[in-house]
Amino acid sequence: MSNLTKIYNKNATVKNGGITAFIATASNEDDQFEYLWSYLAKAKIAFIFIAIFYSLLAIGALLTLRQFLRFHVVYSDLWKAFVEFPVIHHACHVIRKFYSVSVVLNLCLFSILGFVLYADGINSVIGMFIGGILAIVAIVYSAIVAWFVQVYQIMIALEIFNGLKNSDEQLMGPELEVRQMKKKKRIRSLYKILLLRDFVVIPAFVIYDSYQVFADVQSGKSISFLGSGVTMAVFMLTTTSIYLSVPLSMAFYLVNKMGNPEIRKNLNPLQRIIFCQAILISVSVMVRQQMTLVGLPECQ
Repeated sequence: MSNLTKIYNKNATVKNGGITAFIATASNEDDQFEYLWSYLAKAKIAFIFIAIFYSLLAIGALLTLRQFLRFHVVYSDLWKAFVEFPVIHHACHVIRKFYSVSVVLNLCLFSILGFVLYADGINSVIGMFIGGILAIVAIVYSAIVAWFVQVYQIMIALEIFNGLKNSDEQLMGPELEVRQMKKKKRIRSLYKILLLRDFVVIPAFVIYDSYQVFADVQSGKSISFLGSGVTMAVFMLTTTSIYLSVPLSMAFYLVNKMGNPEIRKNLNPLQRIIFCQAILISVSVMVRQQMTLVGLPECQ
């Protein structure tokens, strides 16, 4: 075999191998694109179901709270004579000014995200830009609602824990104003504590955990994504204590009521509202806890 023949065969082998590799690469890329498109199609379907579920849940919540707000408007003058009025009034204010707006913003955000998923080109870019701005506003309103939920749970727990005092009398004059002002100050103090936790304490522990991760990397130790875990421990401790405050206060109230016949059974209108809300919160906590316990064996 001549040298020219060897060179030709070698070049042909290289070219054929290159073509084969190119075809294989193209085939793999086609498979990846097909997988990506199928994944996007499934994501779109899942997004539609999530959007529908959230929309129905939000509309149902607004319709339910609408009746509560209507009662507040109708009976506001009567309720002002009760010590618990600042608690209920604050709840109605946040629901009307922030919660309802946050629901509408989130619904609009879901709509824009759906538009972005199905739009192409410049329309998708415009949708992403509008969605980003809307998301920032929605996050602010949702954060206010989240803080309110925690404050309101603590206030309900305190009312229940104190035995729902002043059940049938309507205080008048300076004494009523002093007691209501005390509750208003307590609400403000709780917001300040939560803001201090979320903007000072938690970031400080995040920095500490990040430093621990950096130190472990420098020393060659095995690292953990959570660092020392202090941030997660503090966050879970505060949120769990708030989460369980209402059921624990209900248990304390019922035990005291069975052991102390002097506790009044007739509650004023605001206390009945607070008591019913405490029952609903306690039931939801127990249901979630039961679902968590049921899911533990599957996780293991």
